[in-house]
Amino acid sequence: MPSSGGHAMQVEHSLTAVGRCPVDGCPDVYEVTVRTAVCIRVEDILLAVKVLTKEPRMQEDFTEQLHEMLAVRNQVETVGWHSGVKTKCVCGDLPCEFSSAAAPGRSSGTPPAGTESGSESCSPQLRGTR
Repeated sequence: MPSSGGHAMQVEHSLTAVGRCPVDGCPDVYEVTVRTAVCIRVEDILLAVKVLTKEPRMQEDFTEQLHEMLAVRNQVETVGWHSGVKTKCVCGDLPCEFSSAAAPGRSSGTPPAGTESGSESCSPQLRGTR
C-alpha cells in the first residue's frame, strides 16, 4: 500500500452512487465524498458502495454504513435530492491533517434535472435522492 513517507496526507475520493428509495422505490442519486488522511483503496470504496446499493435504504443509513465499512479514520459525506429536497449527511470527523480549505462536496443550491419539487412519482430519468 502506498505511503505518504511520514508527511501529513489529505485524500478526498468523490463518486456518484445510485441506490433505491425504500419508501417509493425510485432511484436515489448521491454525490459521495470520502475524506481521509490514510490510504483507502478505490476498489474498497467501490465494493462497499456496490454492497450498500443492492438493497433500498435511506440516505442517512447509506452514509453511516459506508463510513463503518471503510473502517478507518475518515469522513463520509453524501448529498442528494429527493422530492425537491436537498439532503446532506456527514458521518465521522475530518482527520486533523485536513485543512479547513478542504472542498465541501457539491455546493449547488438547485436540484439536478429531473428532481423538481412536488414530483410524486418516478420519472423515466433518475430523479435524485432523499
